[in-house]
Amino acid sequence: AWATQKRFPHYSLFPMNYGDPVPAELGESVWIVDFSLPFTELQAIALAGKKIFLLDHHESAYRRIKDWKHPNAQITLDMTQSGAGLAWRTHFPDEKTPKFIRYIEDRDLWQFKLPFSRAISYWMFAEVQTIQDLDTLLEAFEDAASFQAILGQAQVLEDYVKKQVATIVRTAKPVQLHGVDGLAVHTPILQSEVGEALAQQAGMGVLFSEGEQGYKISLRSCGSLNVAQLAEYYGGGGHPRAAGFSTKTLPWA
Repeated sequence: AWATQKRFPHYSLFPMNYGDPVPAELGESVWIVDFSLPFTELQAIALAGKKIFLLDHHESAYRRIKDWKHPNAQITLDMTQSGAGLAWRTHFPDEKTPKFIRYIEDRDLWQFKLPFSRAISYWMFAEVQTIQDLDTLLEAFEDAASFQAILGQAQVLEDYVKKQVATIVRTAKPVQLHGVDGLAVHTPILQSEVGEALAQQAGMGVLFSEGEQGYKISLRSCGSLNVAQLAEYYGGGGHPRAAGFSTKTLPWA
């Protein structure tokens, strides 16, 4: 969303999760970034005469809408990029991808190829509270001295995160989702890290927390289990090893 707002500063932003209703009032151009809507809702927006620009990298979106074509819709699906990277390269194709976006992408794709990538990602989660904070990161990551200061803080934070993850993992309980066994834990924080640890133990990690409409469920897997397909069963979506959905009640006993 940051790159899109930087390109179109007069646009209004509407954060959404899977299952949320489409905002009642939409402009003539609708950008859907790092996210997708059910086919019926996309079709309704297009038929209403709105111009849709959709940028997504989730496998579930690719399967649902890769073959959909409409004169009012421009769909870009690329699972090799993160949503942040895809948005930047779409809006600013002739400019170098900022360093902080490369770090976001490295984590989002769960690659961790960049130096100290995990530590840097924890620091960003702790420090970035608003979309405006990303403007500060744009400058700080490009300045060598500022980045070294960030790295020092990030490495201290990484040690704390590891201890927190271990503590949360110990509270996990076995659950079954649509016939698939896993370990579940209530946590609104560190869901990817906790989920990774649970998936390594049980094949699937299930993370849940309270949301405005009920519960937000995140799924993590390792091996051959495709949690994107499992999330789609409950009206959500995502990647083969990281997906999610929203529900009014917890879908296990």
